[in-house]
Amino acid sequence: MLATEIADLCKTFKSWSDGKPYPTLEAWLEFDRRLRALHARVAMLELGVDPSVIDIAAEAPAPDSRVVVLQPRKFRVIDGGAA
Repeated sequence: MLATEIADLCKTFKSWSDGKPYPTLEAWLEFDRRLRALHARVAMLELGVDPSVIDIAAEAPAPDSRVVVLQPRKFRVIDGGAA
C-alpha cells in the first residue's frame, strides 16, 4: 500500500518535472497534502505504530460512527489518598 502511494507520487512528480502537464496550484497543494500524509504514515511505521489504528481512532468522533475509543483505566492509590 505504501509502496503504491510512493510510486504514484514519484510518477506524478516525474511527469511534472518533464513538463507534462504543468501542475495547477490545486494540484501542487494536493500533492503536498498527500506527501505529508505519506510521511506521517512512514514515520509511524518506523516507530512501530500501525497506521490503521490511527485511521480507526479518527473515525470515532464522526456523527454516525460505530467506533468507540476506550479510555485507559485510571489507577487509584489506596493508601489514604496519598498521590
